[in-house]
Amino acid sequence: MMADRKAYFITIAETRNITVAAQLLRVSQPSLSQYINRLEKKFGVKLLERNYTPLRLTKAGEIYLEYVKESVDVENRFEARLEEYKLQQNQALSVGIPTQLTPMIFGKLVQNFAYNHPDVKIIIKEGTSLSVLELLAMGEVDIAFFHTMDRHDPRFNRYILQKETLSLACNRDSVLAHGRTGTAEFPLVLRGTDLLQIEKMRFLTLSKNYYLYHVMADYLQGNGISPKKIIEIPNSNAIVSYLLSPKSDGVSMLAQFMTEDLTKLDELTFFNIDGDSPAWYLTMNCMNDTPLTKIGRQFWTEIQEKAKTVVL
Repeated sequence: MMADRKAYFITIAETRNITVAAQLLRVSQPSLSQYINRLEKKFGVKLLERNYTPLRLTKAGEIYLEYVKESVDVENRFEARLEEYKLQQNQALSVGIPTQLTPMIFGKLVQNFAYNHPDVKIIIKEGTSLSVLELLAMGEVDIAFFHTMDRHDPRFNRYILQKETLSLACNRDSVLAHGRTGTAEFPLVLRGTDLLQIEKMRFLTLSKNYYLYHVMADYLQGNGISPKKIIEIPNSNAIVSYLLSPKSDGVSMLAQFMTEDLTKLDELTFFNIDGDSPAWYLTMNCMNDTPLTKIGRQFWTEIQEKAKTVVL
């Protein structure tokens, strides 16, 4: 692409006719003549011999023509390299993933994309579901994975990767479970006197920075449960470890990622209150009002297809 008005002089030199050049450049003939006058006044030399038909370049005009051609060529090469750089930048993709889900999401979904697209720079930014959502809303990541109770959010284009039913859990030998068995798939249903007992237990929860904290708090409040003893623990492994300790008085809401590698899962009893089982969704999101780059759209499509063939 030729730069600014240097193209004017090149076109005049090539056509040797100001009227024809004006038509090609889609400017008026007087304005093109004034352009030449300003150049000649600026340089203090005559650039064109206008008394000839076709007009001729003076020696100064030939020197100037050589200069503007080289100048335009340099600027064109600059613009080409800049476009190449922009294209390379579009080959970078920033993805937000909750820290505790990174091994699963990267290993089962993102890693496959990375293998198929070795030239794409993938930047993983971690946090909690709440902080990763915020990164997306602030434009600091292109695509974000996080848990949410909402199937839809007007701010985001959302793809649901997985629906998960959540349950409360305690030690199987606790005073609440009394040795009864309940799994995450088939939890016990607590009613009546059990509800009196559960309020006496020690509730273990992640900190308020975690979405699961709010899910658990809303669930308990909705079922009229007011815990008397609460411990906030910023580590899901520590919560599970506490629940597994013999005769533990702890109770907590557990998600799949907290028990995925657990070998002593049968030592826990899962339950819900009056059959009320909350559910949340593992989602992939991008902003509705910000179009994805070409590589972002490709990532989105490939993750959708890959998610259909793997168990998360």
